[in-house]
Amino acid sequence: YQRRVHGASIPEITAMDDLDTVVVNFSYPSGMLAMVDTSRVSAYGYDQRVEAFGELGMASVNNEPESTVVVATAAGHCHPVAEHSFPQRYPQAYCTELAEFLDMVRTKTPQPDETVERHLRLLKVIDAAEKSARTGQRVKIQYS
Repeated sequence: YQRRVHGASIPEITAMDDLDTVVVNFSYPSGMLAMVDTSRVSAYGYDQRVEAFGELGMASVNNEPESTVVVATAAGHCHPVAEHSFPQRYPQAYCTELAEFLDMVRTKTPQPDETVERHLRLLKVIDAAEKSARTGQRVKIQYS
């Protein structure tokens, strides 16, 4: 279940009754902990990274950079900024998603049940995060 949502906001986004930067902490019955942090407003573009670590190792996915060029001098390393938005970072994924959607519409084929279930589970997480942010309380997510 989710423990707490923390957020920071700029006035224009607060005026829309929304948050621009949020941290969500999760704890699971197995004892596993997870954290999602996101920011729509960042000097270097939308920030999204994934890191998982445990007793056997670690895996991470970082932001997609504008290029792979890194300049190193006595002052340090200069890396390119991340692509600004998701469509810029993942153009092939967006094209594939649109093509699959159009194919479903043309063939009148519904999404597979497991895809629909995954989306419904995600909506429960999003709803719980928003409820926690608005109430300041821990929210347990029920999937059954």
